[in-house]
Amino acid sequence: LINAFTQKSAQDWRALLDDADVPAEVSDPSFFKWMWQDDSFIRDRQWLVNLPHPVAGHVGSVGLPYSFSDMSLSIERRPLIVGECTREILSEMGYSAEQQATMFEAKTVEDESCYMYDLGMDK
Repeated sequence: LINAFTQKSAQDWRALLDDADVPAEVSDPSFFKWMWQDDSFIRDRQWLVNLPHPVAGHVGSVGLPYSFSDMSLSIERRPLIVGECTREILSEMGYSAEQQATMFEAKTVEDESCYMYDLGMDK
């Protein structure tokens, strides 16, 4: 099969298989770049989103894999930085400030300050 498949490009095989109504996925190296273009239906449907990020500048992220006819959905937060919401989560779980301080001192938990660079974020 290797010899047969290397005789045509992936796009040619895709066309042949589509014409024969054969369901198949064909790797397309240009697809990754295309799906991030502003006019991509994948971006229009928010299946992939580009979000601002304090460390990386912007990051691509999986968006909404579904839609509802009577409901507007959107991605409202960027991906979290490891440790970013530690204090908030511990507070929501009922840990006091003193208990949290003990956990941080014992290195049981960390927040975003564990990074060796400035994230430019206020605590």
